[in-house]
Amino acid sequence: MATGSTYPAQLQQLDGTVVRAGQIVFTDSTIQPNPSAPPITSGTLPNTGAWVSGTAKVNPVSRAITVAVEIVGSATNAIASCVVAISPDNSTYTTLATPSLAAAVNNTGAITMGVTVPLPQGWYIKLTFANVTVAASFYY
Repeated sequence: MATGSTYPAQLQQLDGTVVRAGQIVFTDSTIQPNPSAPPITSGTLPNTGAWVSGTAKVNPVSRAITVAVEIVGSATNAIASCVVAISPDNSTYTTLATPSLAAAVNNTGAITMGVTVPLPQGWYIKLTFANVTVAASFYY
């Protein structure tokens, strides 16, 4: 956003009562609010790079993103899974999902699962996989 961008604003009490309504003008272009839509407007999405099981990656940009991960089974007749976890401090992780395949399903060939993960600015995402690989991962 450009210097001098104007945004609507309200000051509210804890009970929701509006005390004052008006507009805020930001005079410094480096401290503008983040846009609600991703700033990527054309071209391919940025790739998050190769994954190592159990190794975290930090959000690479200075805004919240969504990470899209394509997980592929190993076709080995073994139970397959991928634990998807996020953390604000790269220490305390919360598991958001564990996409998995039963052994009999994983035996049929390369089964692909897609997972999207909202990732706040500065947070970490960790994938821990068994008998799966990550075919691709992008963020937007």
